[in-house]
Amino acid sequence: MSIDREICTSCKSCLGVCPHEAIEMKDGKTSVNEYCQSCKICIAACPEGAIKAQ
Repeated sequence: MSIDREICTSCKSCLGVCPHEAIEMKDGKTSVNEYCQSCKICIAACPEGAIKAQ
């Protein structure tokens, strides 16, 4: 997964739905860490469409 940091509004919707704790806050924006299992749950949770499958 990748997060477009220019679109991301830091609403934290993705943080609450990730079952792998793979999304974290860095520099006031969300980022995906090494625990990501590409389950894509975060994509559906993002109201801005800032998360994309790679």
